[in-house]
Amino acid sequence: MRHLPIFVFTMWLVSLVCLPTQHSHAKTTEAPPSLLKEAERLWKEGVTIARNKQYQKALSKFWASYRLVPNTSKYAKLRGVIHFFIGRTYHKIKKWLPARDHYRAYVKLQPKGRYRKNTERWLKIIFPHIKATITLQTTPTQANCTLTHPGGTWNGSPKQPITIEAGNIEVKCEADGYYPTKQSTKIKANASKRVALTLKAKPKIRYTPDVRWIGWSIGGAGVVAASIGGVFGGMAANERASADAYRREQSALGSENYLKTGMQAERMAMTANILFITGGALVATGVILHFVLAPRKIVVPAAHVLPQLNTWTTPSFQHTIN
Repeated sequence: MRHLPIFVFTMWLVSLVCLPTQHSHAKTTEAPPSLLKEAERLWKEGVTIARNKQYQKALSKFWASYRLVPNTSKYAKLRGVIHFFIGRTYHKIKKWLPARDHYRAYVKLQPKGRYRKNTERWLKIIFPHIKATITLQTTPTQANCTLTHPGGTWNGSPKQPITIEAGNIEVKCEADGYYPTKQSTKIKANASKRVALTLKAKPKIRYTPDVRWIGWSIGGAGVVAASIGGVFGGMAANERASADAYRREQSALGSENYLKTGMQAERMAMTANILFITGGALVATGVILHFVLAPRKIVVPAAHVLPQLNTWTTPSFQHTIN
C-alpha cells in the first residue's frame, strides 16, 4: 500500500475539480467539489486503515469513496485508482476472484497506468488460486468452439481439458452443416467441469433432375410445324391466284384448270391449317412442360435434436482438502 503516495490521489481530485467545462451540457456530469472532497477523505482513511492491516474496514472506506465518484468517462481514471486499492485489499485477505476483477478494472480504465506492470504481475501470482479446468465434448466431434472466460478467449477444436480462469463461461460451437450453438455456464475456482454440446443439424437440400429439354424439344417441333404450315399457306395462296386466272379465261380448258387448281389450293390450305394448329399446340405444350419439368428443391429434414448442455462439476483434489 505504501508505494502509492497519498498526494497522487489528491492531485487527481484537484485536477478534475479545476478542469473548465466548455459545453453547457457537460455541467450535468460535474461532481460537486464537496463529494470529491468526501471521496478523498474516505480514500485517505482507507489507506491509513489498510496500513494497520484492518483490511475489512479499509474495504468499506474504499467502497464508500468509489460510490461518490461519478460513473462517467471524465472520472474513469479516478475510478481506476480506487479499483486498484480495492483489488489490492482483496488480494491481502485472499479473496482471489474479487481481487482479479478489480485488478482487471484498473488495467481497463488505465491501460497505460503507472502501476499496470505491478497489477499484471499480481494477476499472474493469483492465477493458481482462480484457475479452473473445463472439458468440452461436442456432437459432432469436428466442431470448432470459442470459449470466453474472465481471463480471455480460447478457440479451437476441443480434444483435451482446457485451463481457464473461474467465473462465468460462454461457449459457442460451430460446424459445417449444423446450426451454431451457444451456451453459458459458471465454474468455481479450482474446480473441473465437463460441458457436452449437441449441435442441431441443418436440413439437407437437393434438387430434382433438370429435364426441361423435353419441353424445349416439343416447342421446337411446334415452331417447325408452324413454319411448314406457313409454306403451305403461301403455296395455297399462289394456287388460288392461278385458279382465279383460269376462271377469267372463259374457255373449257380454263374451266378444267380452274377446278383442278382450286382443289389443289384447298388441299394445301387445309394442310397449312392443320400444321398451324399442330404447331401451336406443340409450342403451348413445350411452354407448359418448361415450367412443369423445372428442377424442384427438396428439403430433407434432419434429425430433430435440440441443443443441450450437460455439466458435471468435480472439485479438484487441492480444493477438496482445503
